[in-house]
Amino acid sequence: MFILPLTLVCLVIPLSVTSQQCPISAGRVSSSQLKSLQASRLEVALDLLRTVTSLDPSQNIFLSPDSIYSAFQLLYFASSGRTEQILSRFLHLPNGMTKSTIVGAYIMKRKYDQDQSRNSKETHEIDSANRIYIQRGLDVRRCVNNIFSHEIASVDFRNQLKPTVKSINGWVEKVTKHMIKDLLPEGFLNANARLVLVNAVYFRGLWKTKFEKRDSHRGNFYLADGSRKSVKMMHIQDKFRVFASNNFGVQGIELPYVGDDVSMFIIMPQQSGRSAIPNLLRSL
Repeated sequence: MFILPLTLVCLVIPLSVTSQQCPISAGRVSSSQLKSLQASRLEVALDLLRTVTSLDPSQNIFLSPDSIYSAFQLLYFASSGRTEQILSRFLHLPNGMTKSTIVGAYIMKRKYDQDQSRNSKETHEIDSANRIYIQRGLDVRRCVNNIFSHEIASVDFRNQLKPTVKSINGWVEKVTKHMIKDLLPEGFLNANARLVLVNAVYFRGLWKTKFEKRDSHRGNFYLADGSRKSVKMMHIQDKFRVFASNNFGVQGIELPYVGDDVSMFIIMPQQSGRSAIPNLLRSL
């Protein structure tokens, strides 16, 4: 069984969400526009991977680009002016695509994810949710509230900080099936907070081909600096789908979960040696 709880928290400056005019709605989305937005998600994922690995190449990395993209996309919908421009560049949004079209694509994906969550519980569970907590008194455009009623919550950081933090932690704990408790520690927020963006993801699945515990044993794991550590490794012999790309210098394997709707993909460089992974990351 594989369980993945994940959360993202981001504090941001107040956004320009107060206006009499309502610039967004849920527009129609063509298949070509969906493909363009899927390409944008991939670009953001590569940006994040390159940036995070460059900060400390010796450390392991665990992140969910899709969650980060969805959370900041929600932030983009509620923004305008300079903030909107910055978020648009960060998200690699296609030039000329209207915000209404992007909202429409977001809502389509949200509905698809909700349907998948309801229909897949016999084989696996996956839940993902975004929420923006906004200081009470900051007027949010009515259209934003109407479209994203489940994603926006009005709270009082200024006068009710502790109950607000407790409420945020409770929401995260609920989405992650009690796997993550007290995400926001005491002192993480203060009364000057105006907006908090939170994303929570939960996944539980069973391997289609089970790894037997008796087949796990210790082996050498080589680090980027050439040193090695003895770690416990899982082993299995069976038929799996594999792939390779000489253009990108990678090879990989697909490990499906029960139901065949979800898989884990493990990607490795084709070359070996200490410089293999750093070289691969630089080539992305």
